[in-house]
Amino acid sequence: MKAFMKSKIIVLSFIITGFSFLFMACHKDPADPADPVTTKHNSVLQNKWTLISRTATFPASPGNNFHEIDSPDDYFIFGENDTAYSYVTAYLPFSIDTAFYKVSSNTITFYVNQNQNGFIFQSQDINGNVHDTTTATILSVTDNLLVLSFPSIGSVAGSGMPQYYPGTEIDTLKR
Repeated sequence: MKAFMKSKIIVLSFIITGFSFLFMACHKDPADPADPVTTKHNSVLQNKWTLISRTATFPASPGNNFHEIDSPDDYFIFGENDTAYSYVTAYLPFSIDTAFYKVSSNTITFYVNQNQNGFIFQSQDINGNVHDTTTATILSVTDNLLVLSFPSIGSVAGSGMPQYYPGTEIDTLKR
């Protein structure tokens, strides 16, 4: 009987130890610092940025390529509440946009509310379907300059349905 109790205690000890290790491995200590690159990008990013220019290239449809110098009134705001706002006069009223965002080491993922009229943070696929998320690549971020690369779609209306061509839009912003 003693041997049975002893083996039961040993098994129970292993189970408790196993669950303790599992809990510690899965539990994120809130006091642990986050990824330092993400933290730096997020703290620098959270500000009002004036849009300098937007350049888009569409390799399969160069007629859709464009370069725009934006108005001094055009901006993006990345708030501390993880909400991004945009205002771009060339596309009013569709350029007043709001989206939640999440920063990683070299990207920003925008979570788009498709019930809004804004389209600055939206992306489409080659079938014209609008996505709920858009991921922009951070090409550069300093205290004074932010360069983002967005996936973009150019459309050409022809006979029948429009054709959509994938491309890239580079937004250059300053503080």
